[in-house]
This record gives sequence, C-alpha cells and structure tokens, in this order.
Amino acid sequence: MNSTVFIFNRGRKICTSPLLIFIFSFFLIIYLIISKNSVEEEYLTYINKSIHLEKNYDKLFKIAIIIVTENKNHFDNYKLALTSLECYANGRNYIFKILDFNENKNLSIICPQEDFFFARHCAVGKYLEDHEKYIDYGFVLDGDIGVINPNKFLEEYLPKHDEELIVMTQRLFTHEIAASPYIVKNCFKGRNFLYEWSEYFYRTPSNFHGADNGALMQLFMHKFGNYSYTKQINRCYDLYEHLSEWKRFRSYTICVMAILYQISINKNIDDDLIFDNGSIRIVKRFPFKSFVRDIWETKSQICDNDFFLHGLKDSNMGRNVPFGHWENPLIIKEFDLEKCNFPNFTEMWQYNKNFILQSSKVYSMLLSVKLKTENEHNNSVYSKISKLNDDLSIDNNIYIISIFEDKIEETKIILFTISSYSTRTIPFDNIQKLKKYRYEDTLKLTYSSYQGKIIDSQSWESFLFKYSLDKIYQKKVFSIPIDNNVNGFSVCTPILFNFPNLGKIIHFFKYWKSQKASYFIIYYHSWTIEIDDFVNDIKNELNVEIVFWSNLPFDPNYNDYLNPNFQTNYHFQRLAELDCIYRSKNKVKFAIQPQLTEEINIDNVDFYFSQMIELYPDVSGFRLPVYSKIITNIDELREHA
Repeated sequence: MNSTVFIFNRGRKICTSPLLIFIFSFFLIIYLIISKNSVEEEYLTYINKSIHLEKNYDKLFKIAIIIVTENKNHFDNYKLALTSLECYANGRNYIFKILDFNENKNLSIICPQEDFFFARHCAVGKYLEDHEKYIDYGFVLDGDIGVINPNKFLEEYLPKHDEELIVMTQRLFTHEIAASPYIVKNCFKGRNFLYEWSEYFYRTPSNFHGADNGALMQLFMHKFGNYSYTKQINRCYDLYEHLSEWKRFRSYTICVMAILYQISINKNIDDDLIFDNGSIRIVKRFPFKSFVRDIWETKSQICDNDFFLHGLKDSNMGRNVPFGHWENPLIIKEFDLEKCNFPNFTEMWQYNKNFILQSSKVYSMLLSVKLKTENEHNNSVYSKISKLNDDLSIDNNIYIISIFEDKIEETKIILFTISSYSTRTIPFDNIQKLKKYRYEDTLKLTYSSYQGKIIDSQSWESFLFKYSLDKIYQKKVFSIPIDNNVNGFSVCTPILFNFPNLGKIIHFFKYWKSQKASYFIIYYHSWTIEIDDFVNDIKNELNVEIVFWSNLPFDPNYNDYLNPNFQTNYHFQRLAELDCIYRSKNKVKFAIQPQLTEEINIDNVDFYFSQMIELYPDVSGFRLPVYSKIITNIDELREHA
C-alpha cells in the first residue's frame, strides 16, 4: 500500500498512516476555521479580565444617569440617543435626569459661568447636593450618547473602592481626558471637584481654548503638578494661550499628558492614571475599558462588548459630513418609552445585522486607533520633558493694578497683587489683604490681592527708583477729585471675561438707567465684537467709563516661574471692586456693585441710599437683598421691558 509522508521540521518523518492522515486533516480543517477568528494575545487577556454580563451585584447603589442641556427643545437631534438612555434607565431601575437651564432659570444664577460647557458641571454638583440622600453615584453624559447594549450594567464601571470619587476616561482617538462621560460619587469632595472645574472658566484664555475639555487638562496640571515641571507647565500654558484650531489643541493636550503620565500613581492592576491619593482615576486608553466609545471609530460597526456609543447626532446619521458621520446599527430611530418597564425591555434593541461584528474584530479596529494616538503622542516634541526644575522658582514681582492719588490726605493708594510665595518686602504702608472671592480658598490660588498706601512726600518716580521697582507692573496714577460735595451714584460691572451675552449687558444699562445712575464703570478682560460695539455706542448716550483689565505681564522665554495669569481666578475681582470705589470717590455719593442681571427691590435707589447714609453716617457699605432677571438674548429683554 502506498503511503503519504508529511515532512515538517527539517525533513523529519511525522506520520505515514492513512487513518491518522485523515484524522489529522480533519482537525487541521477545524483549526483553520477557528483560526480565522483568532484574536491577539492582548484581546484574550482582556476577555479573561472582563466581568460576566449577568453578574449579580452584592451591593446595591442608587445610580443616576444625568444629562445637562441649555434647552431641551433642541433635543430632536438626539432622539435615538436620549430615548435609548431613558429606556435603559427605566428598565434597569436607574434614575434618569435631564437638567435644563432653559426650564430651570435658577440654574443660571447658581451657576453663572457664561460658557454653558462649564456651567453644566456646576449644575450637576448642585443637583447631586440637593439629592444626596437619594443618589450615590452620578453617570454624567452628553446628549448624543446612547445605549447600544442593554445587557450590561453600570455597576461594572463604578469606583473600585470607597476613596475613589471621580472616574474619567481617555478618549481613544485624542489625547484629552474626556469631559464626558464621567462618574462622580455623591459626596462633598466629589461635588467640589465639579465646582472647581466649572470655576476654571475664569482661567480660560480669550482665544479658542477647547472649552471645558481644555480647562480640565489645565485643572489636572495645576492641581496635581509640582514645581519640578515648571518649564513644561509654562510650555503648555503658552500653547493654551495661543490656540487657534484643533490641531494645535492636540499639541496642548499632549503637552499636559506628558506631565500627567509622570505624576500619576501608576501602580495599579489596570494601569489607569491615579491622582489625589486614589480619589481620581482616569481610565487609560484601551478598547472596551470605558463604558463609552465613539461610534465613528469602527465605522458604526459594533459587537457585544460595546455598551454606550458617543456621537449619535441625528443630523450626522447617514449624511456626508466633515466629521462625525455614522450609520444607525439599530433598525429603529426612537424607543417607545411605554414599553421600557417590562422585564423583556432589552428586546427593543433590534440590530441591523450588517453592522454586527465579532468582538475580536472590533477590538482590533479600536486597538489600531489607540496605537495611532499613542504613536502621535510619542513622536510629538511636546511629549518630551527636557528638564526638571530643582527648586521652586518664585515670582517676586509686585503687580500694581491701580494707583489713586488722594491730594487731600497726601497719599497714593496702591491696589496690587503678589505671589503668596514671594520673599520680597512690600514697600507700602497700611497694607490690607483683601478677602478672597468665590472659590479662591478651595482652588488653592497662589496670588493674593492687597491695598496699601505711600506718603506723597516724594515723587512716584523717585519711589520706584528707591525700591528698585523699575520693572514693576504699573498703571498711570488717577487723581481723586478734591471736591466731595457730590450727588448721585455709580454702578460698576464685575470683570467681564470671555463675555458673549448682549442681552445681559443691555439689561444692565436699561435697568440702572431707569434708576438714574449717573456714572457707569464697565470692567472687561475679553468680550465679543458685538459687545464692544454696543458698549462704545452707548458711551454717546450715558456717562460710561470702560476699564480694560488686562493680563499680568509674562514672557515664557524669560521668566522661570509659573505664569501668574493661570495661578488665579476671576482676574483679581476684589481689586476691581476697590478700583470701582476709588474711581467713584468724590465723583458720586455712593457706588453700587451688582451682577449684570441683579436688581434691587427699591423704587428710588438714589433716595434710598441717601436716607441710609444719613441714618448710618459711619457705615462705609451696605449689603442688600437682590433678585435676578434671567436675560439670555435681546428677545427676552423685550419681554421684560
């Protein structure tokens, strides 16, 4: 009988039996079929670590899915995403909450940041605070995030221990820490993180800045960085301050991540980024690790390891758009919410089979995106930290914001700020440290505001020379009028920063003009061209002074200390309040400092304060109850007229 010889490994005889050949061939065919679906070793490792979908959770938590919007009436673009979320929440007995700024007008008062993307985090914090007894964790999502696999559970992604309060994620295709989704534990420290983040609106530059995404990177860098990375931090700040488009933004996020990779506590089983002694975890970029991914990363193809998908805007579905194109992997465009409380609610997820892939293939596609992003990071010049600082570089400058000459008292009043670390002797008399503003305590800001005086026995120029203040940041000297026999009142704005709201500024002028204010002082750092045109036009009608409140001087090529403009919030609002008082002195009888939308429930403001001054001649200031009119556009202004 003839036999066939199989030759493997340098001609060695393995098998000559026809029966064994048949058996071997059969198993070889089976092996080849299976091998078509083989996966990388990394994926097998992932599968072994994954949690089974039907796991029973021993500990029950009250979980809320939270979405924040400016106006719920615009939700037609997110029907699939939102109805999938609400249906899933109802079926799994989670709380589903939409916080609507348009519906709840008080949110704009409680969270006054002019940029909604910052105010929304404040709103989440306030909602959780109000429902502390009823919510343990909040899963905070954008409106275009939807559920694609209802068989998974949010409990799988909760913090890993009691001290872990915030869970965020790295996106696969960018270098940023995602501003959504995130998980927050409903406790004081967890909510306070959200409040801090929202307050970073007041540290954003006046150019393009990536909104809350860019500020989140700055928050991590400021909060968890240290002086060793001063050069790299200033490098990142310089990028941030001169952003103009998304490509440059990617460089900025690479720059920040280079620091965060160094300072993270990386000793954990998942290789996630850990900060603040374990209270904050950033889920590291890896396929299926986060409960949300972007739908376009796999050309809308999905698998049973997916959970939530981001990018489900109806306006981009099936359309040729520059970015964010997607096809619907479901056969429905909206969920019937009346059916979501039934035990079989998951059967409502009916899939288009053309978009279903095996998990290993989706994993491979996502891994490719991950590797591309990481290669970009590694090859970027901004990921290279060239030199660490050995010591803390201290800013010893005294930044004089305003100087007022009081000829009656023969003094000059100096409004200034200085670093808390400064070792320089302050050469002024009667120094008073100003009270901190809003969240300055919790934000651990490193610059403080003061007022001081100098005796007017020598010229200002001689004083500067005597104390080697030739490089001091100074403004011109304003003379306070001698005649104090004046009437009327001034009204001053807070510092308007990245300010876009024409309705609010119109309301401000309209209301205080009706109250017969005789002097308007407008403080601004940055605003839109529309606002600039309006304020300059109204100067022809009213007595208006515009005060430009600029950045402190800093040159990253020359100065080796941290950029002071990113070490403080609100651009020294307390100094602006004092500046208002001194600018008003002996020009009007008293000065009022409201928020733009605040009104006083008094018919005649001028008469009322004149009476109060007579009753309390030794009192220098009054605090009064106010109420706010919520003005977001000119149409609403007309409604309140």
